[in-house]
Amino acid sequence: MALDYNNPMVAEEYAAVQVMEFEEVEAALLDFGIPVPASVSDMDARLMLVETRLRSSGRLNGSSSKPKPTSYSSEYERLMHECPAFEELIKGMRDRGDQNAANVAIEYVNNPTIAMKRYGESYSDLIRQVKKAMTIPARVTSKVLKFSGFPSNVSACYLKQIIKSLLYIRNSFLYFMPSVLLLLLIYIYIYSML
Repeated sequence: MALDYNNPMVAEEYAAVQVMEFEEVEAALLDFGIPVPASVSDMDARLMLVETRLRSSGRLNGSSSKPKPTSYSSEYERLMHECPAFEELIKGMRDRGDQNAANVAIEYVNNPTIAMKRYGESYSDLIRQVKKAMTIPARVTSKVLKFSGFPSNVSACYLKQIIKSLLYIRNSFLYFMPSVLLLLLIYIYIYSML
């Protein structure tokens, strides 16, 4: 879908992008996970950024992004928005026409003690499924990994030491290398979270 440049919303966003340097435009597109190919002109990159910003904010017609609620009226509502496995379980029950099971699941999520008293024996398998669905983390669908850099206490000298020690380990114990790299990545991840 082409952008309507006569639309005041598009014109406003374009004006905001127009004052940016190309490097800033490139960085803003990378924040959305869109790398700018070398063959793309400055103007095309700016237009890409305008369209991406409008689509991601839901202001462009045809955009499928819905704003995420900031507060929920119940635990069931929160899980339906944040837990895809739970949402899939409830929709599956409704598609099968098993509204009783869906109601039990909803009541268990909103008030587990009362639901266990009422339905603990007769719906024990369902309650087990609901507990499992609530603990399954959401799948990562993006191929973009956001890396905000090394922690401030990790200097270049320290990284050189780590790499040298890994090379020594590689030369000595070649079959341990994948485990060591995994440990290094975990170490870097943990310290970058601090």
